[in-house]
Amino acid sequence: MKRRFGIRPSPAVSGLAVIAGVGMIAFGIYFLAQTGGHPFIIVWLLVAAGITIYHAVNAFGGKKIHTEVIDYEDVDDPTEPPPPTRPADRLRDLQKLRDDGLITEAEFERKRREILREL
Repeated sequence: MKRRFGIRPSPAVSGLAVIAGVGMIAFGIYFLAQTGGHPFIIVWLLVAAGITIYHAVNAFGGKKIHTEVIDYEDVDDPTEPPPPTRPADRLRDLQKLRDDGLITEAEFERKRREILREL
């Protein structure tokens, strides 16, 4: 069964990032006034504003923004039949493996004795 989930910062981490982002914006505004609109400071402000808005939405908004989405498949697929647990079923499966040439006669006998010992 395929599943999908998103990874995002926790609200606490996003809250700290908002505080840091506000500090970066204040720093940028101060230097923007000092440099008269240097392009680096303008880029600084845009990046700081983007980071701050992203984390503000994650920390305080109802909708969360995922930084990464992962698809994975469950190993324990409930649609697959469970392995046979009754000795008769296990012996039938073992005989089929031998008949199909997937195990040797010696392997068949060893496993057959093991299953019969469990009775």
